Amino acid sequence: MKKKLAYQIIADHSLIIESYNGKFNVDELIAFKEKVGEDKDYHPNFNIIHDFRDIEFQLEIKEIAKYVKLISENEKYKGTRKSAMLTETPNQVTTAMGFDFLKKDLKIHVHVCSTIETVFTFIGLPKKDWELIASHITSLKS
Repeated sequence: MKKKLAYQIIADHSLIIESYNGKFNVDELIAFKEKVGEDKDYHPNFNIIHDFRDIEFQLEIKEIAKYVKLISENEKYKGTRKSAMLTETPNQVTTAMGFDFLKKDLKIHVHVCSTIETVFTFIGLPKKDWELIASHITSLKS
């Protein structure tokens, strides 16, 4: 499986799409989050779609805690937002739920989803924009 981390910020929808492909450890994921946070269009209140369908997490709970610590200790990442985690495998669901459990003091509303429609509904995207946003998600995979 080819390793690839990609993102796109769609400011007019207050949305960040993150795409993950391959096997990653916590330090690689932290470096990716820092890269997204340095983007000139980044805003901590933008909702996030995490497309985890093609990732194999290599994380234990202590490593998830390290990732949560980065977010909770850095003002740049603190915001009120929805975070939809699109998953396909038990490994992905477990990791996403671990994040949701550990982020208790953050104003991030997490929802683990198995369909793109559930993601869009949770984020609150107007139905007229679903096709456009789905095309952005697909384009990040290539």
